[in-house]
Parts: sequence; C-alpha cells; structure tokens
Amino acid sequence: MMGGITHCRFLKAPVTKLEAKSPKSAVWTITAVVTLTTDLGETFYEDNATLEAILYRNGPGSAETAVLSKTVDWTFPMRALKVVLQVDAAKCNPKHQYFLRVGEKDRKAVQDVWGQYMMVQGRTSVLPIWSLPFRLGQKTKELFVERRLQIRDDRVLKVVEETGESIARHIWDAGLSASLVLASLDNERSNLASPELRKAIRACLNRDHVNILELGAGCGTFGITFATLFENCLVTLTDLGLAKEIADLNLKANSLGDRAKFVELDWTEPLPEHYKTSFGLVIMTDCTYNSAYFEPLVGVIDAVLNNNNRLLMAYKRRHEDEKEFFELMEAKGLEVTCRTKVAIEGDTETAQHADLASLRSNRGLFPWTSTPPKPRSLTKRHRSIASAHCTGRIHISFLLPCSQKVAQLPTTASGAFNDTAPTKLVHFKPVPYCTVR
Repeated sequence: MMGGITHCRFLKAPVTKLEAKSPKSAVWTITAVVTLTTDLGETFYEDNATLEAILYRNGPGSAETAVLSKTVDWTFPMRALKVVLQVDAAKCNPKHQYFLRVGEKDRKAVQDVWGQYMMVQGRTSVLPIWSLPFRLGQKTKELFVERRLQIRDDRVLKVVEETGESIARHIWDAGLSASLVLASLDNERSNLASPELRKAIRACLNRDHVNILELGAGCGTFGITFATLFENCLVTLTDLGLAKEIADLNLKANSLGDRAKFVELDWTEPLPEHYKTSFGLVIMTDCTYNSAYFEPLVGVIDAVLNNNNRLLMAYKRRHEDEKEFFELMEAKGLEVTCRTKVAIEGDTETAQHADLASLRSNRGLFPWTSTPPKPRSLTKRHRSIASAHCTGRIHISFLLPCSQKVAQLPTTASGAFNDTAPTKLVHFKPVPYCTVR
C-alpha cells in the first residue's frame, strides 16, 4: 500500500495534432502521459484503477464545458499510462481554450473537494490533475500542470506544480492536509482539528492584520490557503530561488494581489533583522524530510519566534531521523503546545497520518542571549544543547533519554558563561525531564 495520498501526475502534458480522418474530415488528437504515485514519486500505485480523462472547452467569457471523455485503465504494475482523445475538428473553435482533467472515474463530484480526495468509501482516492489551458494546434506549456481544490463552497484554490522531478516544485501530502484543516476551521462539526489547535489558530488570526511567514514554501499551498481564506492575512512565502517561479505562478493563479508575495530565503545565510520581529504567525509544511537542514532550519525558527507569535507546522512522518528535529527544537526552548492528526490514506484503522502542530517559544522563562558560543567537542546530537546559554546561570529544558550524554557548559566562578574553557560531556541519570542549572 502506498504511504499517503495517491497523486495523478502528468509525465507529459497534453500535445495536440490535427490528423486527416478522410478527404473531407479531420480530427484533433490530444495525447498525454500520466502516472499514479506518491507526493515524492518514490512508489507507484500498487493496485488497479479506472481513470477518466475529460476534455473541457472554455470560450471567451464562457464557463468550462465538457467536450468529451474517455475511460482508461491503470493496471498494476504500471508506471506510466498514455491517454489519447480525438475530437471532430469541425466542432472545434481555434479561439477556445481547452483543459484536460484526469482522475478516477465516477468521482468527479467529490475529487476536487477538500476532505474527499483523501478518504472515500474507506479506501484511497486519487487526487486528480488538470492541464494548464491550451489551444488546439499551439504548443502547450509542458512544464506546468494544475490542481484545483475547492476549499469552500465559494472558493477554489488553484495550485500549479511541475511535471518534472523537482520535489521543491510539487505539492506534498502534509501541505494538502494542513490546508484541509485550515479550510474547516469555521466548521464546528468538523473533527479534523483538536479543539486546542483550533483555538490556537483562531487566536493568531483574531487581529486586524496578521503578517504570516511561510518557511520552505515550495508551491506555497499552505500560505496561499491562508491568504485566500482570510483577508486580514498578509503572507510572505519564502524558499530557495528554485521555488520562485512556481510560487509566483500560484500567487498569480489565485489573484491575491498584494496580500501575498514570494521572497527568496536561504536558511544557511544570515537572517535579515526585520524577520525577527515582523511576523505574528510562522507556518511551514513538509520541511522535516531532510535531516541535513535540521540545524539551519531550527536556527531560523528560533530567530523568528518570540513570546507573541507561534509556529504552525505540518509534517508527514517519513523516517526516524525526524526525532532529531524536535530534539533540536526543544533544546532551543521551543515547545509543542497542541497537535492533531489528519488521516491521508485508507480506513481509520490503517490510515497514514499527517501531523499538524502548534509550537511556541518558552524563552520568556529564561534570559537567553542572542549570540551563543560555538560548542566544542560535541556530537551533532548535542550541539543545539550546548548553544543554549544565558549570562547568569544556564537553564536548559529538554527530553532526556536513558543514559544520554548531555553537554555541561563551563561557567566562571560568578556563574557567567566561560567561552574559553573546554566543553565537557557528562552522564545524567535517566529521568523523564531534566533541567541543567
């Protein structure tokens, strides 16, 4: 069984060709290649599925109209499926735009609605894909495709993603799940979020203006959902320059104007000073998959969080190394205040989950300084512990595993931190929580 949402993905976006069927008639042939896979594309759909390809027409000033549809079968162990449709050229208008949508047959009514694409009748549902608009006979934009997700009765979110292999330019499971929770925030009958998490999110949004920072935005799904649903939110999407093009396309597709923007941000570079005081809410999704970036990411989070804001993060548990991320967070005085689980596959007994958590800084309890010394002779696991210090006595709160070595930070006789003395590793007895003073 696949671990998460099943994504229908274009490997090749639609290509059109005019072909003569007889001396007096011709047809337009529309060809595309799709696959069924996970968000990271590491496994393919391990079952059979009946898909439906639907060609839509959109004339100037008119709504989208279905022109024709065709059923195609995905058979395990397929990795790619070719889709071919033909339409009578005499019935086509070169001024019209066309879209190709591929999803599971007989699920059109529910597939584009949040909450239904994940669990339908106790089994995995395929998240459908839309092509970008194209005209017959003209070269299509093969690089990009689109998801259309109705987050509320009157709001449809459009998420452009790439057809290629760059994971930074695709939508991911936790981002979708987090947006689902956000869209259900005002639905009191929804049980997607715990009451505590719902209250925490509402408290952050209960202001005239809320400046939101999204870290590792990628396509920007979560941040754009905030800006789409809540007009008092001003969202800054940040990521490496690789994500700028796809993020800008999504900002334009959702007509957000000046309520959302993309800014390039590298976690390994010095953080601009204004980031440390500008944001009432920090958000991120699917950022804990690569342990190589845990330390710089936690450093950025530590810099932008204060006693007046929160971090709202969503992640899908993919490997054991993710525990290190939360150890680093806790060593920085950043604590999880509430969390919820969102099922993203299968029935309630076997479902995969995405975790959505709210975190805040507890540094108001301790006089942390802003320029920790460089730790010496420490393993990677302990560097963040050694970097937390204060000008008086040292206060570090963290979860302590059995017989775990913990950094003992050297101090002078007056209790001040001594940056010239060597750092030592000492053993503490196994207790649930430990405070080093």
